[in-house]
Amino acid sequence: MHLTEKGCPEMRDDGLSNFETNVSRSQVNWEVNEEKPDCALVQPEKGHTMLQLEGTCAKEVVAGEMIEGFTFEPRCLVLVMALDNERAMFDSMLAAGRLLTDEFEVQVNYTIATGSDPDVKLASTNCHNSHVLLRNYELDTTGQEDYDELRNVREDVKMYKDLIAFTKHLMNSQAMVTTDKDGFATLLSPKPSPPPPPPPVPELAPPAPPELVKPRVLIKRYEDALFEGQSRVLALLHKLDDCLVVDRAEGTVCGFTTNEAPDPWIARNNVKCRGYATRSAREEDYCGYCKIFAIQTDTL
Repeated sequence: MHLTEKGCPEMRDDGLSNFETNVSRSQVNWEVNEEKPDCALVQPEKGHTMLQLEGTCAKEVVAGEMIEGFTFEPRCLVLVMALDNERAMFDSMLAAGRLLTDEFEVQVNYTIATGSDPDVKLASTNCHNSHVLLRNYELDTTGQEDYDELRNVREDVKMYKDLIAFTKHLMNSQAMVTTDKDGFATLLSPKPSPPPPPPPVPELAPPAPPELVKPRVLIKRYEDALFEGQSRVLALLHKLDDCLVVDRAEGTVCGFTTNEAPDPWIARNNVKCRGYATRSAREEDYCGYCKIFAIQTDTL
């Protein structure tokens, strides 16, 4: 299946009627490749192969594969059936379970330029760059939620360690001696035993005022949160183990955090750039600071 530069003729092309016009079926023909004269192929620079299931004639192109590099506006869809005759074609369709009463449908997903007089080659280049930039961004977001969580949890672990150290230092720094009016120091007496717990609160009683949390209680809370954070760090490291090694296995895709791999079409202040809706890669369609990053990392 091919898309060609010239339009499809309504009548059978004899090779002369449509000569030097914009209507022809000759851009898909025999003997295009001298080494494979019996293969009906598209002429180079005159068309693109969209589907090629016969691997002996040309490189296979499967359904759903993206075809890029158009320098012309396609005007004709040429379908080549690589069978000896119509009977063989019908037999193959029946063997594949196709109902011959159903319509033969070809679905092509395509992107068009919306300008009044678009430059096809420029629009195609823009689409290609957009695809490259978007694909690299999608790869960069692999495991991004886990990387972001790992960074945040590590920050929490450090915070709780600092809080524990600060609270312990505060407890050890409390006054242990006092001085009288003559300047003599005396050791403070031990604190009395804590009072008994208060009686049960009635069901409809008003809320009690907040109590001052003692340092040891705070330390216990911090230690519990620290243990939970450290456990989560170990779980995330195990999940990202394939990426956090010196020699990664071939084919392993590892992403970055949100700060390291921002959306190229969203600015620093979370404002969508001009090309956000269409993911366009024209100049100034995506954000400048991401553009510099893309050039530095050779993703364009």
